[in-house]
Amino acid sequence: RPNLCFQLLRLVTHRIVGGLSTTDGEWPFQVSLQHHGQHFCGATLVSCRWIVSAAHCFENRNEDSLTAVFGVHYLNKEMNPNVQIRTIRKIIIHPDANFSTTDYDVALLELTTPIHYTDFVQPACLPPTSRRCDKALYQMQALLLKWIDCEALTSQTITRQMMCAGVLEGGKDTCQGDSGGPLLCQDVDSRAWILAGIVSGGIGCARPNLPGIYAKTTAFSNWITEIING
Repeated sequence: RPNLCFQLLRLVTHRIVGGLSTTDGEWPFQVSLQHHGQHFCGATLVSCRWIVSAAHCFENRNEDSLTAVFGVHYLNKEMNPNVQIRTIRKIIIHPDANFSTTDYDVALLELTTPIHYTDFVQPACLPPTSRRCDKALYQMQALLLKWIDCEALTSQTITRQMMCAGVLEGGKDTCQGDSGGPLLCQDVDSRAWILAGIVSGGIGCARPNLPGIYAKTTAFSNWITEIING
């Protein structure tokens, strides 16, 4: 199978808060990070050896007893033949990551052994640093907010390494356990779906006028690419 990023050409919705259920293989780049078999954060597969997650997921954790689970559909059901599990060789947290402010909230995890690409496990596309988004998804249809509007809606300091997305009337949002997972954005030229953001934080879950906060992937594209291609 070619080492190409997954191009999601259908507009679908998934389950977080206010979302819908999915079918196997709809999000083949989604990863469950687990500690002693318990899910604690999400991540995104970006190459056969590397996954991207949020730095704050690893504030008090190292590689010991961590596993990355790929191709899983329901976390609380028995494993199926589509699932692949890998241990973590190395965690690289962005050198400017700030756990207090969640600025530069990105980390790369190297797998001990490469993943095998299947219909159920494939890498997501990384964005060019200059590419803008015209529509976003994170298991729901979500509005991408301008930086100035994001700052006006939240009491948290929003840096240029962050972005906001959500449904302003409330009812749909990321929540606990979703940290590190992907915010997807459609490329305006190719129509491919790319990794636009990484679930970072927010105030509560699915509250009106309180959008979710994401690490903006374009701010880290060069750093990510240099490491995974190094």
